[in-house]
Amino acid sequence: MRPAGKENLTWHFKMENSRDVSWACSNSFIWDAARINLPGSRPCLAMSVYPDESFTDTTWGRATEYVKATIEINSKLWYEYPYPVAVNVAGVVGGMEYPGIVFCDCKAKRMNCGK
Repeated sequence: MRPAGKENLTWHFKMENSRDVSWACSNSFIWDAARINLPGSRPCLAMSVYPDESFTDTTWGRATEYVKATIEINSKLWYEYPYPVAVNVAGVVGGMEYPGIVFCDCKAKRMNCGK
């Protein structure tokens, strides 16, 4: 919800220990988030942003669940995820990764979480 009396809002973004960054924005994004449970108990957040027309029960509607599970599983198997946020963005590309963010095809018909 937009704060009362605020005509303009300013967002500040910060990424430490990264050689490359990326971000995305859209007035039509649905924004979903969930806590990631890391082995070391450090706070971490899984987020997904996607346009309404990409939402289905088998694809982007479960994207945050998939991000969360992927980070949790790999953090236990290999090493703990180093960033405070893991973001999955529905975009016009088939896939592109940067530290803390990944862009996936917004027209994907099925996602698989390994379950």
